[in-house]
Amino acid sequence: MSPPVAAPALVLAVLCWLLACGSLLIVLPTPWHRLWKPAVAATEWGHWLAAASAAAAAARTLLAGPGWSAAAAALAAALFASPAVRAFRLARALPSRVDRAFPSPTEDHERYVGRGRSVPFSVPRLLPTPIRGVAMETLVYRHAGALDLTLDLYRPARARRGKKPRIVLMVHGGSWRSGDSSQLARVDRYLASRGHAVAALNYRLAPEHRFPAPVDDIHAAMEFLASRADGLGLDPDTMVVVGRSSGGHLALSAAYDRRRGRSIGGVVALYAPTDLIWSWDRPAPRRMMDSNGAMRDFLGGTPEEVPELFEAASPIRQVAADGPPTLLIHGGRDELVSPFQSRRLSEALAMAGAPCLHVELPWGRHGMEANVSGPSGQISLYLIERFLRWLWDPARRA
Repeated sequence: MSPPVAAPALVLAVLCWLLACGSLLIVLPTPWHRLWKPAVAATEWGHWLAAASAAAAAARTLLAGPGWSAAAAALAAALFASPAVRAFRLARALPSRVDRAFPSPTEDHERYVGRGRSVPFSVPRLLPTPIRGVAMETLVYRHAGALDLTLDLYRPARARRGKKPRIVLMVHGGSWRSGDSSQLARVDRYLASRGHAVAALNYRLAPEHRFPAPVDDIHAAMEFLASRADGLGLDPDTMVVVGRSSGGHLALSAAYDRRRGRSIGGVVALYAPTDLIWSWDRPAPRRMMDSNGAMRDFLGGTPEEVPELFEAASPIRQVAADGPPTLLIHGGRDELVSPFQSRRLSEALAMAGAPCLHVELPWGRHGMEANVSGPSGQISLYLIERFLRWLWDPARRA
């Protein structure tokens, strides 16, 4: 007869090896698209899996003694914890980098900066906390043919006396073909809880609607919010556009389009494609996505068929010294949009003399800020908040 500990020990052995296999997503290329989101989860929620792996290793050792299963789980714990460790190390130098890129003229800078996050990353913040004090309503901002385009407007539930919230427009991703305004709802609610008004847009999608239709929608949303600012209790001055992935591309395209009547005060792009001509020649791995197919749907052809649209739709080719300040955030392990996209735009902005900060998170993958409490989410929110405070610093604008 088998000893009574045999079954639990076997279950623990299986669990140890499953955790070990999952932890490999932290360091190995994603083998196919279906494992992309699990890879993001392993990276950005990995600290919880690290605790589970350590517990599994300890339990297996107690039941069956040291062995390969326990060792595999211990290794998994180290791999799952590595993004948080790397975030802690990167965070130490980040405040000085932000200060150099966006120096604040406010004399009492520490007090001013203290109104937001004081550090880029903290272990206690890995624990998710509820976001309270936010009101949301959905408004129609444009009638485009048969479509009623809406935005979700998040605001502090209680307005500060004598101060109206300034506006952040949030542009969702989805390869220009999918996605909606609910994509970053927790980020939207967090920024609103910090005193901002966040307008998360629904815009026209490809292939039914091609470039520059969604860029026109961003500007239409800005004009709508400006015209309704008094009634909504908003400050329309110096609007900022934030976008992720293809939404980051649209945010950059709108910000760098100088033909529009209303200027954008600043732009934040998370892992955005910035040069579609370069992208066409260096597509994402087919196991992950058909990036050239997405561009064909968005622009209506290939670079040979519609070269003028590929040129006009590439933010890197619209860079100018008088363009709005830019914050670029990208993951070093992004397999859908190459980190070279943000690196190249950062270099072009630096050569033009335009204000820019580019931060690359070496462990980060596409969609890395999905967990606002995770390593990438904490650092991304810190950077966005610091950028907003710098843009809206009254001393800088005086």
